[in-house]
Amino acid sequence: MTSLNDDCAPVVRSYLAACPQIEHWLLTSPEAEDRVQLSSHLAGVLPLPPDHRGRFRAVANAYQSLQPDFVHAHSTSAGSYVRLNRGIPAQSIIYSPHGYSFERRDISLWQRILYVLTEHCLAGRATTVAATSLREANLAARLHRTHRIIHVPQVTSDSRARVMSAFRQPGPLPVAVGMGTLCAQTDPDYFAKAAAAQSGRLQWLWIGDGDDHYRQVMRAAGVEVTGHLDTTEAAEVLAQASVYVHSAAWEGCTTPNLLQAAEAGLPVVARQYPAMRALRLPTLADSPTECASHAVNLSRSQCDRTAHLKLLAEALAPYNHAAQAARLAEAYRSKAFVPRIIHGQEQAPVCRTDLSVPSQVPNRVPGVTPSAGPYQR
Repeated sequence: MTSLNDDCAPVVRSYLAACPQIEHWLLTSPEAEDRVQLSSHLAGVLPLPPDHRGRFRAVANAYQSLQPDFVHAHSTSAGSYVRLNRGIPAQSIIYSPHGYSFERRDISLWQRILYVLTEHCLAGRATTVAATSLREANLAARLHRTHRIIHVPQVTSDSRARVMSAFRQPGPLPVAVGMGTLCAQTDPDYFAKAAAAQSGRLQWLWIGDGDDHYRQVMRAAGVEVTGHLDTTEAAEVLAQASVYVHSAAWEGCTTPNLLQAAEAGLPVVARQYPAMRALRLPTLADSPTECASHAVNLSRSQCDRTAHLKLLAEALAPYNHAAQAARLAEAYRSKAFVPRIIHGQEQAPVCRTDLSVPSQVPNRVPGVTPSAGPYQR
């Protein structure tokens, strides 16, 4: 199950599109269903009530009715609904946190500790963790020592327009752009501070919409907020930009936005935090001021831009559709029967697959070594 928002919807879309041989069912709230827009990949959609007790029952009823081979739970909340349902066998549960909640920076330390304890307690209720990033895979290896951890790389959607950005200045100033829902995770305050630090040397633009407070913060710093754009419109805006600024404060569902910017030919300046270091991006910033300085340099220096783009392409090469499909196929294998699966969105999908499973699957991902505990960074 997944707590689906505008940023996570492309991730779920890419998962379902990568496995056309699987029968997918989606258990979700009506508003999330509108955002997913996955009808062409779904066998059906089941309603998810607004209250927690109703959702718990809806997951149990969906499992009993569909008898799926796997239930793929996306996000912390969905993972809780699924893993707490004792009627669903642990070997049938696949868990994708899409960013562990104890990594959040908009909640108190005690809340983060509670999330860690919750993950520890429920770790045994999912045989497979389908991690969406190397950082998530590392954390999963510490929490799920006896289970298999599979890194399923995020990708951009095939439906996104492929419009390449050139080294040019469409207006009087080069354009620095960010993208996503305006919320605590994307940290508009950081982006606004970066814009204020170099307001006279770059034009700053944000593709997306969100909380009214953050819109005001952006506009006060001179950042233009486009509001919600569809994928084609967003691609056209990216094509006119000079550099992409990834301001997210912690790992979530925003990596496809970064990948889309890189695919459009933009250099990427990302905030320094564990998930970005795991991506091995060539340009990371410790502060908004440093971020703005890097953005100015990459938008004006052709030599530095060319070197950066080469390193960026090497770092993001593993994040492709073929790799994603192969890892999902591995996650959806079963030992002796034709699998059927449920995914979830705060909210969950279900799938059926014609794949089969080895009796022993390594519980480590290449490059992932379990270490002492979830607080290590």
